[in-house]
Amino acid sequence: MLMVSLAVAIEPHPDALPNTHQPGEVDVPENVAFIVSDPRSLDGIVMDETDAVLEGAWQYSTHTPPYVGIGYLHDQKANKGQKSVTWTPDIPKSGYYEVRLSHCYNVRRSTNTPITIRHAAGMATVIINQQALPQHGRLFRSLGVFPFKAGKSGMVMVSNRGTDAGKVVIADAVQFLWSADQKPRLSRVEAPPAYIRNAKDTSKWPSLIEQGINVARDYVGNYGPTVVYVLGHEDPALNSDSFHRKLVDQYCQNRQLGSSDSLEDRKSTAGKDLVEKALRGLGDAYLSMVEDRTPPMAELVFINPHEFKDPYLQTRGIHEYMHVYQRSFPDTPTWMMEGGAEFFASYLGEKHGWANLRNDMTAYMENVHRMGESTLGIQDMEDIDQASPEVKQYYRHLAYDAGAWAFAFMIGRSESQRVSAIPKTFYPLIAEKGWEAGLTEYAKVEDKQAFYQKFTEFLKRPLEEQLLVLATLAD
Repeated sequence: MLMVSLAVAIEPHPDALPNTHQPGEVDVPENVAFIVSDPRSLDGIVMDETDAVLEGAWQYSTHTPPYVGIGYLHDQKANKGQKSVTWTPDIPKSGYYEVRLSHCYNVRRSTNTPITIRHAAGMATVIINQQALPQHGRLFRSLGVFPFKAGKSGMVMVSNRGTDAGKVVIADAVQFLWSADQKPRLSRVEAPPAYIRNAKDTSKWPSLIEQGINVARDYVGNYGPTVVYVLGHEDPALNSDSFHRKLVDQYCQNRQLGSSDSLEDRKSTAGKDLVEKALRGLGDAYLSMVEDRTPPMAELVFINPHEFKDPYLQTRGIHEYMHVYQRSFPDTPTWMMEGGAEFFASYLGEKHGWANLRNDMTAYMENVHRMGESTLGIQDMEDIDQASPEVKQYYRHLAYDAGAWAFAFMIGRSESQRVSAIPKTFYPLIAEKGWEAGLTEYAKVEDKQAFYQKFTEFLKRPLEEQLLVLATLAD
């Protein structure tokens, strides 16, 4: 067993099988520098594998650094569904904590390891890819922010249930960090979105919405919990009282309201606008967050989808689901939220024949220039709720159109220039440092004002020169 010299010696877990590798026998020597020998040197509440309860046969290893303490455990690629490692923290004070899990990474690891978190509001399961580089010190991966009560009622469990055959599941350490941002966030979940729609609707519109949502889910992961409402139909008979009762019932229950009111009573509550908008016959699609429940819930609402042009529904599905993903991270400015979602709607839409990125971005730039001599820029669209009437009149131009270009410009300035680095690198930076520091580091600028200045100068260039930025972006 490889032992690390510590001020206080760490004894291996008595229920784990011993390490079979000799000291210094490692596959990636450069990662040795990221080993955290003493768990006490880390912030927050840290529990190593020595503090866990093991179910099944787990084996120690030091072959693939980094890790915490004297090594990490793996499931030996055996007895899938029968092994788990469980930590029960002693939380000092009630509140929201970011939960992080440490694991070493390489292609021999499981891509679908389930992590179960028991918190003050229930249970959450986060699926992680242990082949991917963890964002914090090459070692810790954030699982999300969750509420915990003081004491020992919480729990984190790594399981090998349903994981890749022939791949290793890693269990090392967990970390609980007090969250200064006490706002609950969405997190990665196992369950796909739930769809509330009229079962008698045989039209193509619901499937088009689902196609777009699934493309976004495949790209960034499955987040939530998420409910998708599809209402308002070409056939008036489908806008029935019975369907509206079911829809409003679910809509109100998700807001922790009672479910015994009549339909007429519910029309004066949270479901009123939904039914009225459906009956007006106008198309609309948006994200609605239910933040007064724990965990929070994302609702994607599509009203009268037949009013949208085909194939716009698929790209709108991408756009709205990207908002679900964005809401799992600390708040970002309005231009980054809408612009990022709009960029991905075109970028991913083009891959499926639903959009043309160059044509869409050309149209967005034309809309930006329709602002005329206005001196407003995306720096004025950081928070639409706090914006002046002068700024709000250009909401579409600044948030969506200029925002999409700012997002592409940001990727073009990044080290990799890869769109795929947005979920792998950029948003993890936001989770670690906030959006301003994340933008600064990712786009290689001094501060956000420098980014705004460079982007303002970019907007003055000829269109063909601007479009060259798209050609520099890799997958």
